[in-house]
Amino acid sequence: MLGTLRLMLAAAVALSHIGGNWGEIWISVIAVVIFYMISGYAMTALMLTRFSEPKRFSRFHLERLVRLAPQYYFWLTCAVITSVYLRWYPYEVNMSGFLPYGLFSYIAVIPLGMQRYLGSVDALILPQATTLGIELSFYIISPWLLKSRTLSWIASLICLSIFLMTMLEVLPANIYTYFTTPGPMIFYLLGSFLYKKDWLSLSVFTTALLIILVIGLPQRFNTEFLLGLLIGLPLIFMLIRLPSNKVDSALGNASYGCYLGHGVVIFSISTFLNIHEYTALSRTLLTIAACFIGWLAYYLIEKPTINIRRKI
Repeated sequence: MLGTLRLMLAAAVALSHIGGNWGEIWISVIAVVIFYMISGYAMTALMLTRFSEPKRFSRFHLERLVRLAPQYYFWLTCAVITSVYLRWYPYEVNMSGFLPYGLFSYIAVIPLGMQRYLGSVDALILPQATTLGIELSFYIISPWLLKSRTLSWIASLICLSIFLMTMLEVLPANIYTYFTTPGPMIFYLLGSFLYKKDWLSLSVFTTALLIILVIGLPQRFNTEFLLGLLIGLPLIFMLIRLPSNKVDSALGNASYGCYLGHGVVIFSISTFLNIHEYTALSRTLLTIAACFIGWLAYYLIEKPTINIRRKI
């Protein structure tokens, strides 16, 4: 039953980007944290059931590329058109700094997850590409990381040390715990431990992370991280015990397109209908529209690739 949850999380990100937050708490960050845990769970399942042999590791990467690339490049093209040519996008995008590094980063995706290391990228053309780049960074090392408990522990300890150093103000919070790869990887690993039923690892690293987050609560996004962990982990644990069905699968299919394309959809509709201030009703209707367009994008762009992925 994770499909319904994934769409709810995508809708939460869309709502957050048009002012539908809980006061100063960003529901989009909570949603992304839970997304990472679902991804860790799902990728561990995929690795152990289809790509467990070392000779098939490259096929895992190919399968992920075929799964994610079509919709990503479609929505990236739409975002560039609406922001640069139609000027329907809400963000002030400085195109003078977009080429050549920005263009390379968006095409390669991965550098967007390392932008603080490799240089600044104007991520406002398609903001969700940053978190997608971080997740793709997880995928690159997943074949080795998720199969080895030792490597998973080492990676988890590195992630916790990142959070600890931000708590001690050795590293800037937010930048290293949300916008670059090593920090958020802890949530991915927690999802992996859950799939493998490695209760010792799950309990040890969840407890350690909770302690660090509670002590460091004044820092930006720590409240969102804490809520994502406290809400997401038990919720995933419960939902994986429920049988999947066609409705759940259909809702889950809409999540990726909604997540990537909601900005283009919402702000284009808002401009076309001359909506300048969002109300609860307009936020709800626009988010539903983004979910519906995400569902269409799945059937038109992603579904034709399913047979290819099955053959990999």
